[in-house]
Amino acid sequence: KIADYCKRIGFVPDVITSHNFYPHLPMVNQLKEMYFPNAKTCVVVHKQVWKMLNYCGNDYKKEIAKVNIWGYRSLPLKREFEENTGVIPKNHFMCYSGIPIHFLDRKEYCDIVQPINRYVYVGSFIRRKYPEKVLQGILKSKLDKNFQLNYVGDGANRGLIEKLISANGVEKQVKLHGFVDREEVPNYIAQAQCFIMISEEETFGLVYLEAMSMGCITIASRNEGMEGIIEDGVNGFLCKAGDELELAEIINRINTMPIEKLLKISGNAKATALKLTDKNVAEVYIKSINKS
Repeated sequence: KIADYCKRIGFVPDVITSHNFYPHLPMVNQLKEMYFPNAKTCVVVHKQVWKMLNYCGNDYKKEIAKVNIWGYRSLPLKREFEENTGVIPKNHFMCYSGIPIHFLDRKEYCDIVQPINRYVYVGSFIRRKYPEKVLQGILKSKLDKNFQLNYVGDGANRGLIEKLISANGVEKQVKLHGFVDREEVPNYIAQAQCFIMISEEETFGLVYLEAMSMGCITIASRNEGMEGIIEDGVNGFLCKAGDELELAEIINRINTMPIEKLLKISGNAKATALKLTDKNVAEVYIKSINKS
């Protein structure tokens, strides 16, 4: 159907690219072999069930080797792919998402002064994102009740968060704002000093980059989508997914750092986000394929 459609509109591709190795890997290779021999091929790896590789042909390693270049949505996914396939493709690149350039035109920046006690979480209240662990980690830190936490989002775990708020008497410190228009999210980030989301199975999260672009001290999950972008103690911090005890330790660590160090981390975060604009990552995508 794909080949017939291309023939009907007179389209001959320079590149055949797909996201997810199943079911697309065999399709990409067949399209090149049968119809478009001069096209370069690219497959980008997302989080998938690795046993699905068995459906990519009798010898999926040969199928992998046929592809001109492989992309990875995150550094942990690259490691997982190599471990589960036993293949290290010669040509590869990191296929990150990019922050919209217009977002960088905003003039608001987070106010990095000590103590770092104004926090924000932006995301769905679902189990794998551990939104309640953000509050638990703050409560287990040395801040006591000297903090503010804004939750932007909603979902199944809202009731659990509400119980935690009530049980710890922090109704004045914690606000649940529900879902807001995407254009309003930066306003909540600008009020904070630290963005926290320690979720698992997070392929990538643009909201991390949005927070970093505003100089927010950002805490993400180790071995998840932001590893390789965030370097612990350099342009942000990494925590085990869902671990409120380690999160509390990181919060304490941040609040014992010299202000000069925190300002450096904030500046590095902004510089990282500036490199990862949607235009820049699109250019990396195209240039990587062309070089393969």
